[in-house]
Amino acid sequence: MKTNTLKTIFLILALAIFSAAVFAQPQGPASLAEGADERRDGGVDITTGTLTQADAGNMTSMTINSTVISSRWQGYYGNVTGTITLDDGQNNTLYSWQLINPQGEIYAVNDSKTVQWTQVQCLNFSVGSTRDNVTLAALENSLGMGTNDVDGVNETFNLSRGGSFTVGSSVTIGDDSGCSWVSLNTDNGPDTVRFNETILSDNTSNHNVIYTTVIEESLTGFSGSSLDFQMIVGDDGDTVAATDYYFYVELS
Repeated sequence: MKTNTLKTIFLILALAIFSAAVFAQPQGPASLAEGADERRDGGVDITTGTLTQADAGNMTSMTINSTVISSRWQGYYGNVTGTITLDDGQNNTLYSWQLINPQGEIYAVNDSKTVQWTQVQCLNFSVGSTRDNVTLAALENSLGMGTNDVDGVNETFNLSRGGSFTVGSSVTIGDDSGCSWVSLNTDNGPDTVRFNETILSDNTSNHNVIYTTVIEESLTGFSGSSLDFQMIVGDDGDTVAATDYYFYVELS
């Protein structure tokens, strides 16, 4: 059975700007370097039993705790750097500006088909079956999840969040957009404020699922180190094949 891991990603995005032109939609990073895969020691990989001794006539109370590695989610975390640049058609740079504290969003899309960024909206967990909308049931089924799994999509993304962010130049995801969020851990413990992530869809027949995390500015992450982003994406760990995701970055 395939189980999930945590991966470190360092994203570098070069923003080429000519005159007053600005990018109208997220774009692929100029480079993306992945660190080594990591997973918890033990968990589902423990193959030896724990010894106890039975003595006829005795009654023994037991409290048993077990930690199991997720077979439905993959974790990513890392840092983001960015550059605004004035380049010609051969990528010769007239001048560039380093973004000290990049802000914006990172998107992980589950399909190589072109995303219609002007049509993105929150994935609606209550929507019925339609041609264009991605349904909660369809998403969970694609990830091998049961309706009431504790690590299901709606059980995981179960928070409401204040504030807003923009996708491209025309879409605002705000308090009234109906998004459900997850806030990932900081310093090895729960945090309902930092490292927020939601799920979007572009409402087309491509059925793109867009995991979206808001970039932070060098905040304490899950392991206590300074990070710019943390996110999780769905993966069916019961299958042998890995799930492809296409990363986009939007800096503001």
